[in-house]
Amino acid sequence: ARAVVKDFGGELQKVSLLDPSASSTMAVQYSPYVVPELLAAWQKDPESAPGRLTSSPWPDRIEVVQTTPQGAGYVMQAAVLLKTSAEAEGENAGIVPVIIQVVQREGKWLIAAYQEQKLTADTPAD
Repeated sequence: ARAVVKDFGGELQKVSLLDPSASSTMAVQYSPYVVPELLAAWQKDPESAPGRLTSSPWPDRIEVVQTTPQGAGYVMQAAVLLKTSAEAEGENAGIVPVIIQVVQREGKWLIAAYQEQKLTADTPAD
């Protein structure tokens, strides 16, 4: 289940949300990782989807912080690590906390929900 989140994180920078072709790019890049209903919702409203909003910083990867079993799947607290061309290897340009629900469908783990969180004073920075 963690692997699908990690692999999905590697696709985020490939989807430019402001590009007119964002919907079709999402279909190609995200469909192996998310349930069809979530993909359809993102395609209707690309700016609600995860991906690249600006040229810099861009989403580099997702790191799972905590995994909690829920029903037949898992809820994961994670962080999208942002990158610019200025960071050294292993550094980041910021984080976006996310809550991700992963479920099993037809023998595959897929992301069923993805919710970005606002940073607060209580949010760990690392």
